[in-house]
Amino acid sequence: MDRKKVKLHSGAEFTLAAEDRISRLPDDIIHHILSSFTTLSVARLSILSKRWNYLSNAVPFLYFTSSIKKFCLSVNRCLKRRENDLLSATNTPISRFKLVRKCYARNIYIDRCLNFLAQSGNLKELDLEISLYSNKVYSLPQGILNMRSLTLLMLRHVSLEGIVSVDLPSLISLTLDRVTLNDQILPILLSGCSSIEKLCLIRSLGNMSNPKFSSLTLKSLEIYVGFTKIEIEARNLQSLVLNFHVRYNFNHSSCGKIQKLSLVSLHSFTDGKIEDLIFQLPLLEDLAICFCSKIKKLKICKQHLKHFLFEENDCCPEAVITIDTPNLVSFRFRQTPLLFNFSMIAPNILNADLNIHGPKTYDFRWYLTLHTFLAQFDISKQLRLRLISEEDIIFPTKFRRTCRPPMPTLKHLKITPHSTMSMSSDMKDRLLWLAPSATVSIEDSKFYRDKIFSFRN
Repeated sequence: MDRKKVKLHSGAEFTLAAEDRISRLPDDIIHHILSSFTTLSVARLSILSKRWNYLSNAVPFLYFTSSIKKFCLSVNRCLKRRENDLLSATNTPISRFKLVRKCYARNIYIDRCLNFLAQSGNLKELDLEISLYSNKVYSLPQGILNMRSLTLLMLRHVSLEGIVSVDLPSLISLTLDRVTLNDQILPILLSGCSSIEKLCLIRSLGNMSNPKFSSLTLKSLEIYVGFTKIEIEARNLQSLVLNFHVRYNFNHSSCGKIQKLSLVSLHSFTDGKIEDLIFQLPLLEDLAICFCSKIKKLKICKQHLKHFLFEENDCCPEAVITIDTPNLVSFRFRQTPLLFNFSMIAPNILNADLNIHGPKTYDFRWYLTLHTFLAQFDISKQLRLRLISEEDIIFPTKFRRTCRPPMPTLKHLKITPHSTMSMSSDMKDRLLWLAPSATVSIEDSKFYRDKIFSFRN
């Protein structure tokens, strides 16, 4: 057992036995711990023990950032050591590599680093972010797009223009963030990824305006950029996210297996477009509609829908929303202001999560609308109300005396206020009037949900 000298502030020293439990961990667990650090930090941690020193030279990942002093020399030295170890039987191949670098111009060490990785033949995951301070964009070496072992590729601030061919047969996940490409390159890229299942496109650069996403293996497609028009041909697609202005073009036969759909900030989408899109997806189970400001009269009728999120900040209070989903189990509602014409038929709902944001002045119409709105969630097993102000759900005494509670059979009511609520007996009585059969729980935001007050009749 190792012994360690400890020196107190008084100057006295004593020796105690120190058991190095970390070094006794299996190699894969230590590698997992080290994977949270940059390569420079791993090198510093290697002084903890001889075993850590050995393992730090054989970690299956490398992570470099621009914060490293003498960045180029550090990368060069590390890769040189790895290159010399290739003939060693104990050498662990690099399976994951991450590089985040800002530089003034194209750097020969970055080129050498990527070319070394392209020739290694063992890399599984590659994450690159290379930003040039000039107006130029780093052109990705052709060899990177021919790494047959890659399963995950994340590219940021690079250019794919000029690529000739793509051969990534093992690639499953591809993320392109602020990558320069065009309508002609995208088909080449997808055709070279014969096993791709997930594609995420964020803030695309270049001359891409009418992209076509065609793949037989693609299961998840996320688009966070506006296009004049997009065309999707992916018969096995199960999840689709459309964020920002876009005109879609796909039909039931090409995307009929979609189970999860998110429509975000599609300001050009009218009620008819949304309803038509949903109608084409018979297997839809998870739906999110957020910030589609042109909604005036929307009707969602879906037999298999199980989860629904509706979030709007600029929707007209007079908009008419009708939801008829017999198998819905969870519903999240984020709407400011509260809709006057909202109706929902969901007999099997289990959880509802509602944002309640009251008007500047409370009047009878507000209380009547709120009462009608809350009454539709009496059948749910659990209801959460998120409040800006506690006054938003406090009905006047006269109203409570003349009207029955909106949720008489609800069993669990959770309230999450924006600020600390009063816990007076009068406040408890007012809350219990909302759901007299429920256990009411209040999550105190001051304590970040660590402190919860519960009470019931």
